[in-house]
Amino acid sequence: MKSAIVFDWNGTLLDDANAVLQTINAILSRFGRATVDMRRLREEFELPLSVLFRNLDMSKDEIDVVERNDSAIFHDTYEFLARNAALRKGARNVLLAADHRAVHTIIVSNHIVEPIRAQVRRLGIKTHVTDILAFENRATQFKSVNKEERLRLYMQANDIPPQRTVIVGDMPVETEIARNLGLINVSIMGGFVSEARLRAAGPDYMIHDHHELLPIFAEALHSSDRMSHHKSITEEAAGWRAIAVRLVFTPFDESGRRSSSFVTRANYQSVQSESLRQISRSVRRPCESTRSV
Repeated sequence: MKSAIVFDWNGTLLDDANAVLQTINAILSRFGRATVDMRRLREEFELPLSVLFRNLDMSKDEIDVVERNDSAIFHDTYEFLARNAALRKGARNVLLAADHRAVHTIIVSNHIVEPIRAQVRRLGIKTHVTDILAFENRATQFKSVNKEERLRLYMQANDIPPQRTVIVGDMPVETEIARNLGLINVSIMGGFVSEARLRAAGPDYMIHDHHELLPIFAEALHSSDRMSHHKSITEEAAGWRAIAVRLVFTPFDESGRRSSSFVTRANYQSVQSESLRQISRSVRRPCESTRSV
């Protein structure tokens, strides 16, 4: 049975919060307005960006200037500042693990397809990403099919079961999408929205980085197994647990090279159980989930 991990892009897989902050401050400075810090940005951030600019007290005339030429001021400044952005901690490990287990890895974003593709190529993860669902170009951004509908149609076309799909994002919108489509939702802190706002949305799980995601995915499969009584899928979940442990001790840096903390196979079995307990304790649940994960 198919399984999938759906990722938001900006602030979730790509560590570009600082690039966006610098872009917003460059726009504010252009109009002689006070700049903001990351705490203020995370409290006010909304999409489309016109809502954010209103939250930051920009006038309608100023916002109209920013939105001219398909928001070229924002896009041109952001793409330059984000040109060397890294993946978020643990993201490469998760993509490698998903690829190893033949799990669909889907990027669904409010950004533009081609800049995402360029970053995916630059970061060396093209072969580990199944599909990218985003706006076709700047002119259609926030004017054509939204993230939820785009993902719903994709899952329907590819026969991906909601109960075996995890969506990971750094904004409350991913929690809403998960609720509407019946997915398992993981909110990741450190992106564009504050922890308090993420928690208030009521996600199934909250994590600090992607290293904490694999045990959640393993438990999600295990829960689905119990309901469907498929032994073969239960064995798949066990395989995910093994990968979760192995990757904790064999992390890769941003260039994709294995780090020096590699644990040999001889030591692997002795650390497996305790490692999973440690990882599980590190995952924050904002409330008792309605799911038996």
